[in-house]
Amino acid sequence: MRELSKKEFCDVQIEVMEKFHNFCKLRGLRYTLGCGTLIGAVRHKGFIPWDDDVDLYMPRNDYQKAIDLLFSEPEPGLRLCAYTLDSKYPYPFIKLSDTRTKLVENGYDYDIGVYIDIFPIDALPTGFLGGLKTKVAFAFARLMRLAGNLKSREYYAGKSLKSRVKSGLFRLFLFVFPRAFLFRVYDKLALSAWNNGSEKVCDILWGNGIAGAFDRAGIESFVEMEFEGRKFDVMSGYAQYLANTYGDYMTPPPPEARVSVHDFKAYWRN
Repeated sequence: MRELSKKEFCDVQIEVMEKFHNFCKLRGLRYTLGCGTLIGAVRHKGFIPWDDDVDLYMPRNDYQKAIDLLFSEPEPGLRLCAYTLDSKYPYPFIKLSDTRTKLVENGYDYDIGVYIDIFPIDALPTGFLGGLKTKVAFAFARLMRLAGNLKSREYYAGKSLKSRVKSGLFRLFLFVFPRAFLFRVYDKLALSAWNNGSEKVCDILWGNGIAGAFDRAGIESFVEMEFEGRKFDVMSGYAQYLANTYGDYMTPPPPEARVSVHDFKAYWRN
């Protein structure tokens, strides 16, 4: 297998993004650039130079519909990666993977190609007990994150005794409460909360916390924004979301912080 260059890697991600964009447009589904991908669009009109992944958001109900449609109407050249389809898939959110490529990531043995991440945007609980429900929701979400980030035993072999003990205890917890069971419970609760309505929404599942919450109206309408010479959808409330989540998002971090947080290599399968 031949390793992809940085340009080839980014080009494949853009292809996956465009296919998903067209998929959503044909079916009336809403999505938006999110996280560092959105910062890249606003600040650089493309990838952040030291970033190497693509993150998209979808309102929870569109997200659930997308999973069903991607399963029943597969997109040529793409593979839907979801815990509901493969017991080995470790995450509570979906990825769309390019079938021509293979990605090897340190600590993981799941077979996947160059991918984009797609996360649901969820409604914050409302009502008299809304604050308590929000804390419970975030605690549950952190548990989902731990389950999704649980790496292989080989990864922990070189870690401290404390890390290995934590890994062992959490594996025991997941033996009692399987990962897929926890993910299903969370998805059901999140969809119910979305359908009940709320003035505030947030990336509860994988985001940075309640500080990143923004007005629900901000993800009910969309604008187009340039990303690597193409046009993609961006929620109209992107400025509020970015400011709440990242603060001064227009100022790049210091040079020593301009590094990728991922550890992987990608190859052409043939």
